[in-house]
Order: sequence, then C-alpha cells, then structure tokens
Amino acid sequence: MAISYKLTRDPGVVLRLEDGAVSWAPATDPFYVKWLADGNTAQAADPAPLRYADARPIPEARVRTTNATITEIARFTVPPNTKYTARMTVTGVTDTLNAIKEVGMVATAARAGGGAV
Repeated sequence: MAISYKLTRDPGVVLRLEDGAVSWAPATDPFYVKWLADGNTAQAADPAPLRYADARPIPEARVRTTNATITEIARFTVPPNTKYTARMTVTGVTDTLNAIKEVGMVATAARAGGGAV
C-alpha cells in the first residue's frame, strides 16, 4: 500500500492518510522527510472554514435617479473566507405621481479565497 500525507492548516502538523497518524514535527520526522526526498508531495490542506463577519449597519442612503439609471446604494469590503448577508428595504417614490413602491431584498455573498466575490 502506498503511503500518502496531507498537510493541515497548522504548518507544524502533517497527517498520514493510511492510518490517520499525526506527525507533530514533520520537518524532523524521518519517515516524512524520506518520503519527500523520494519525490513525493503531500496533499494540500483543506481550505479554512467560512467565518461570519460581525453585523454592520448600512447607513441610510437617499439616492435620486432618473430613467431607471443604475445606482450603487452600498459597497462593502468582504474579507477572505467570510459570508455576508444584507437585508435591505428599498423605497422608491416617483417625482410626478408621488407613487410609492417598496421592495425588500436579501443579498448574500461568500468569499472563499482572495479573489472577487
């Protein structure tokens, strides 16, 4: 049976997959060092789990648009490995008819790594 190892998010710990053995000091573990010297490569560590950001209020914003012009209401920087959910109520009032329309929405963004959402 071929031996294989898997890195962990802790750089001082490596797992041997065949039996679940843990190497607490892989740099000095003679079996792991020889395995690497033989040209083997350990599997990558699992990605960090998502962590949830603290609640951040969206400041009240009044925006005037005409002719269905797209307008940004809010923008947030979402740190890597986070999930952000925004619950918003958007109220629109027409200039001429004073008609009111209210829309509730939920937007969720998850950023698993360093790239764009």
